Amino acid sequence: MTEQRLDRISSALVENCRVVEAEIVGQTDAVVADWWAKKNAFRHAFTAQSLLRAARAHSDRPLRILNLSGLSCGHQDFSICAYLRAQGLSFEWLAVEHPASPHLANSVFKDLVQRNAIQILLLDLGEAQAGPLRELAGEADVVLFTEIAEHLEHRQFLKSLDLVTSVLRPEGTLILTTPNVDQLRFRLRHLLALEVDHWGDGHANMEAGIFGHITYYGVPRLRRLLADCGLAIHTARTVDFPYPDPNAGTAARIRHAFRLRLVRGAIAAGEAAWRWPAIQGTLKTLGELTVIEARLSERRPVPFAL
Repeated sequence: MTEQRLDRISSALVENCRVVEAEIVGQTDAVVADWWAKKNAFRHAFTAQSLLRAARAHSDRPLRILNLSGLSCGHQDFSICAYLRAQGLSFEWLAVEHPASPHLANSVFKDLVQRNAIQILLLDLGEAQAGPLRELAGEADVVLFTEIAEHLEHRQFLKSLDLVTSVLRPEGTLILTTPNVDQLRFRLRHLLALEVDHWGDGHANMEAGIFGHITYYGVPRLRRLLADCGLAIHTARTVDFPYPDPNAGTAARIRHAFRLRLVRGAIAAGEAAWRWPAIQGTLKTLGELTVIEARLSERRPVPFAL
């Protein structure tokens, strides 16, 4: 599928993402709500695209989708469900949600869950066990693990990947997205010994119940950790968000536009550099967001560290 197709999917998702921002998240600034809606729609377009491919591969029966990321505000669940149903796809959508989630009482949230026929599995992912989860959720054709890896400490991340392998069908697909530690902006800031932003840092966010970013991953490390859990990456790409911060000044917007052109050009050059894997890997991993599809494979353990 082309970037143009991604743009069309993103445009179809943005309205539901805006409803979530304004009426569930509670963002009162219309400009900021619109910005987040566009960013989330852009991000979820990749997931929707992967689900469309999976649906074609399993056209003989409804696709069974399990969202292990947490239903949370319902960004991707509500927008992608509505989009897939509009495409005439037959699927079952299950989503894990923490029993103490404040969104469960939100009337808009409850209406969208019912309207999109989402089955909520009330479960604390941090305490979930493979056996009970499999009994509760069954086997899944697609497991979503999107925008959650960066919120988990290492031990919990590996346990969550074990949960993925326990419920994924042999021919199934894991879709994982997470901020990219190797993105161009982070590389430059590391080089200059400058701080790299971690969303949700600090006591104020903790006291407000925000689970911030703990760890950022790059494609090479994810490849190794996924293999340790019996998963092999089928496709991996990184992309930059095309929307600058609406509160940014003119200089910041110019820098964003320049970086976007630079990163997109570098990634395109990396795609063409197939004869030079090191150059290809360097250039293709400059985007802000990592998008991975993985499948079950032989487990390749990380060597024990002495």
